[in-house]
Parts: sequence; C-alpha cells; structure tokens
Amino acid sequence: MRQLLTKEHKYQLFIFLSVLATALSEIYIPIVLYNQGFNLKQIFLFFVFKFSVMLLISYFIIWMGKTIKFKLLLIISALLLGVSFYLLSIINKFSLLFFITPLAFALFNQTYWPGRHYYALTILSKDNLANSVGSIVITTQLALIPSAYLGALIIEHWGLKILTIIVTITALISIIPLFYLKETDNKLPINLREVISTTPKNSLFIIGLDQARQLMVIFFPLFIYLKVVETYRYVGIVNVVIGLAASIFVYFFARKIDKTKKDYLRVSILLLSFILFIKLHITNPLLMIIIVFFEGLIARMHMTTITRNIYSLGQNYYIPSFLIAHDITLNLMRLFLLFLAFFFIGDITSFIYLCLVVFLISSIFSFSDKKTENKNL
Repeated sequence: MRQLLTKEHKYQLFIFLSVLATALSEIYIPIVLYNQGFNLKQIFLFFVFKFSVMLLISYFIIWMGKTIKFKLLLIISALLLGVSFYLLSIINKFSLLFFITPLAFALFNQTYWPGRHYYALTILSKDNLANSVGSIVITTQLALIPSAYLGALIIEHWGLKILTIIVTITALISIIPLFYLKETDNKLPINLREVISTTPKNSLFIIGLDQARQLMVIFFPLFIYLKVVETYRYVGIVNVVIGLAASIFVYFFARKIDKTKKDYLRVSILLLSFILFIKLHITNPLLMIIIVFFEGLIARMHMTTITRNIYSLGQNYYIPSFLIAHDITLNLMRLFLLFLAFFFIGDITSFIYLCLVVFLISSIFSFSDKKTENKNL
C-alpha cells in the first residue's frame, strides 16, 4: 500500500470510506427526529444544542488532536458516530436523551471534521489545489451516490439499530489508510490572535455566511420529505441524482480553476441561490429530480471553489490555530441562524428562505487567500 498509493490517494480512500459511513445516515437526522415525534422547533433546538457544544469544545478538541495526534481523534470519531446513531434510534425513550444525543453528534463532528481538514491541509499541494480539492469532491460524491439510497433502504427495512452497526464498522475501516500517512509533530503554541487579526475580513465573512448553505443542506431533506414525497427512499434518490451530476461536473471544472486561476465563487453563489429558490417552489416529484440535477452541478462548483479557497488560506497558518478560528466562525453563524429560527420562525420553508438570503449576501464579498499584515503582532 505504501508503494502503490500516494499520500493523496490514501487520503481519498479515507474520505470515500468515512463519507460512505456518515452519508448512510446523517442526511436523515431531521427526518428521523420528525418521525420520532419532534416538531420543527424541537428539531431546531436539537441542532442549537449540537452546535453550541461544538463551539464550546472546539479549542479543546483541536488542542487534543495537536497533542495526541489527529489520527487518534478520527478513531474516536468513528466510535462516536455509532454511539450517536444508536442514541438517535432510542431518543424518544426518555427526555434526557434529547440532550445527550446532540452532545454525542457534536463530539463526533468536532473530532471528525478537524481531523479531516488537518490531513487535507498537510497533504494537498497549493500549486494544484483546485484539482486536488476537485478529486476530494468527486470521491465524496462517489461515496454519496450509493450510501444515501442504501441508508434509506436500511432504515425502511431493518431500522436504525442495524444502520448503526453498519455505520460503525464502515467508519472504523475508514481509519486504516491514515495509518500509512505520517503525521507531523505539532509542538508550536496555538495562536488564535494571529489568525483572526491577519485573515482578510471579507474571507471571514464569506466563511461565516456560507454556513447558511450548510444549514440548507441539513434541512432540505426534511423539506422534501414534508412537501414532495414522504419516504426515506425518495430523499435517497434525490441525493443520488445530486451526486451523479456533481461527479461529472467537478471532474472537468476543478481542472479549469487551476488552469485559468479564476475564482468562480461569486458566480457559483448567484447561480446556486437561483436554483435553490426554484427548488423551494417545487412539489412535483419529477420536477424536483430535474432541478436537483442542476443543483448538483452548481453546488459542487461552489463547494470546489470555496474549499479550495479556504484550504489555500489555511496553508498560510499553523494548522491547529487556523482550524480553531475556522470552527469558531462556522458555529457562531450556525447558532445565530438557528436561534432566529427557534424564536421567530415556525415553518421549514421560511427558515430555508432566511438561509437563502444570508447565503446570497455572501456574493457581495470577495475571497482572498492571502494573509494581511498586522503591525501589532
């Protein structure tokens, strides 16, 4: 394996297997909660608690990864994913589980994503970054294509407990390629002040505002379930179509970014906002499949561009410091929007409209992946 696979290939194998595990189940969390008897306000509260915990533990978890190796964090995350879905399967057994379950999901996400980003930032070459990110996006989509539909079939035929076992085994297997990657020593002190003071403010705004898109990714499956077809299987098919469209498009598009050195962020935000606006007004199952095909094309154009920009920016800094600043920014914006939803919004369509407007605002700003000077440091 050491001789046959490059570092990027080993990382992509980890991505494929870990996404296969998470995508079997994560896209269905709001739907599962709804079917367990929770209303929309309670589902908002579930995610408020989850992202609050992620915000509070972000510094400690990344410091722990720096100290004991991010590889060990990812092993812990694999176990936590299984625990999280087991708790979700029994969440309505007693009231305390409503708070314990998002805590478990928060611990999973906060151990998985920093570890995943850490390896990307250390392995990917800045000279060919868009192409490398494009390969990761394609790998992600190839895992999403079967797993989203398989997850639906498993839930409908065998239930969440069987899904939990499969997810846990797959997540643990996904860690194996990382043992063939050397992790550098992280002995430098964490310096959040440097990252926050020298990151271009427009770039921070875009990273934060983009979380409105992420919340739409979380809640659109519930919208489709409630407004279009009320089955897990149809939601799975929608995600298969998105994955197929994305894989085809990104293969050619990522190479174009590296070749032309252009930033397609603004145009991708505008196009994706337009498509998501149309998607909000569709209730016909066939028309929904058609529009999500186009969503898959443009959403991955956006994902490739913004991920490339964030990784390029992050490579200017000591990685653990950048990851903490990045995670704090993400979770603050997610919490802001979810608090607005919990207190002022009573239906899922209005919440997605709110997220869509916030996401569209991000098109005003231009992303820079260069550090700015701070004479006070």
